[in-house]
Amino acid sequence: MTCFTLNSSSASLWYDHSDRTFPMQPMHQPNTQCISPALSLAALFTIALALRLYRIDAQSFWYDEGLTIALAIQPLDAIARAAAADVHPPLYYWLLHGWVLLM
Repeated sequence: MTCFTLNSSSASLWYDHSDRTFPMQPMHQPNTQCISPALSLAALFTIALALRLYRIDAQSFWYDEGLTIALAIQPLDAIARAAAADVHPPLYYWLLHGWVLLM
């Protein structure tokens, strides 16, 4: 199994040089901690997801989003009057008004 080690001293294989016989057999280092690549990837993904989701609701509305919500919560006749001065027709705001009422 391929593994990543947590300490730098175990980067090379450890051999038993006491009898100098060949082929040399790898000797297991008792304090080496092994982390599988799948576990490392899962930990990295979990950290990335946690950082992405942390305070995701704290993002503010941009100007156009805030203006759209402010207009959509108005009565339908006020939406029609405000949309007359806008480049967008009022149907979008009326549909959004209905959606806001459902929520």
